Amino acid sequence: MSSESESDRDRAAADGEAPGSSSRHTRSKSLQTSDEIAPARRSIRIKLHNEDTLRQRKHRRAQSTNTQNSSGAMRAGEISPATLKSPTSPASSLSMTKYPRAPVPPRPLIPRRQPSYTIPETPSGRLTQKTLVLDLDETLIHSMAKGGRMSTGHMVEVKLNTLVAADGSSTLGPQHPILYYVHKRPHCDDFLRRICKWYNLVIFTASVQEYADPVIDLLEQERKFFSGRYYRQHCTYRHGAYIKDLSSVEPDLSKVMILDNSPLSYMFHQDNAIPIEGWINDPTDNDLLHLVPLLEGLQYVTDVRSFLALRGGEDGKHAV
Repeated sequence: MSSESESDRDRAAADGEAPGSSSRHTRSKSLQTSDEIAPARRSIRIKLHNEDTLRQRKHRRAQSTNTQNSSGAMRAGEISPATLKSPTSPASSLSMTKYPRAPVPPRPLIPRRQPSYTIPETPSGRLTQKTLVLDLDETLIHSMAKGGRMSTGHMVEVKLNTLVAADGSSTLGPQHPILYYVHKRPHCDDFLRRICKWYNLVIFTASVQEYADPVIDLLEQERKFFSGRYYRQHCTYRHGAYIKDLSSVEPDLSKVMILDNSPLSYMFHQDNAIPIEGWINDPTDNDLLHLVPLLEGLQYVTDVRSFLALRGGEDGKHAV
């Protein structure tokens, strides 16, 4: 009896452990499967930007910057030398796509206006000269007021009979002489001697006339290059920028081009523009020489916009 009872108890104990162990294995498996099915939870924070709010914020920031600049320039009736010159080109112009020295040549595109490289017939049989508009500051020359970083170069004295504000407005005032050190861009004289044979050259600057005239006279010491001079009063002031309207220089826009370092200056006529990087003091700069072959060929194009618009790509949007 005792042996049978012990064997029965051992069997019962074995039977009792089996269900418990199976339940534990089942629970562990269910936990594993649940971990495999349900991935770990991650919190993701999504920040929604309201376009109107961002636009208003940028507008307020631009207004505050313009207010600070204008108040600083005309504080207590003082004239800042920087207000007489063309506004410094934005930083974005330094990273613009260079033309014609692009890193990769553009794909052949069909422009909106087909160029014609045949010489148009004129009654006299001579080629009609096109007009090339040239910017002054940071394109042909760079100047600094006396006492700045530059202490060499040709000195130009500017006498003002008016006080010029940052927004282009002027008021009567006493003469206020300001001295500038002017440096020519490398190869500037050679560049002007070559292209004056092909184009009718015009200076169009956003500087005031009292400053620009003595600087242009410096460029014309050797000979007269420019048939016309346009100043800040001929620009269109809009949104803090001086924009140059080429139609006031040449009504036929197919025969006029502008060479300028500031994309804002030719905002109205981007298909007529030849961009160039702004120059300050690099003695190894060769950008003017690199433009000579381009300008030599453009004198034979019927519509300069057909060729210059190619840098804007297939959609016509310029990368400047």
